[in-house]
Amino acid sequence: PCLAVGLGGPLSLLATYGLSTLAKMVMLPQQMTVSELAKVDSQTVLAAGGVVFAASALLRYFSVRYMINIGKQTDEGFQLKTLCTRGPYGLFRHPIYVGVFGCTLAAPLVLDSVYACAGPLVYCAWAWGFIIPDEERAMRDKFTEEYKAYCNKSA
Repeated sequence: PCLAVGLGGPLSLLATYGLSTLAKMVMLPQQMTVSELAKVDSQTVLAAGGVVFAASALLRYFSVRYMINIGKQTDEGFQLKTLCTRGPYGLFRHPIYVGVFGCTLAAPLVLDSVYACAGPLVYCAWAWGFIIPDEERAMRDKFTEEYKAYCNKSA
């Protein structure tokens, strides 16, 4: 069986940035900034957003590269020959999603808007509520005991 692995990512990132920007525009008169909330200047918040985005994008990139190196792309998805447990998968069970989540959570920092958290939170809830459970089921079905042991030791 094949697993439908979301290697796309850029469209979901664009969508969450769009939602974040929309939330900022709608709430502009009552704007609450991240810099005010954190009691730091806006340049620091912008720099933090850039660092979070860059680190998260690198995590996502290396996670996808690692998976490509040990798997095989098919018309139906991505077929894994073996369970990914090393590299970024040794740190996180779903490093691709952690990378995407980090990239989307950088949006409120870059936009310096607390209200811009709306887009990333909607995306994270959707992924955690619908996508990840399906992928975990598929992994349990394919790798059974090996996956169960992996889940017990990974975040």
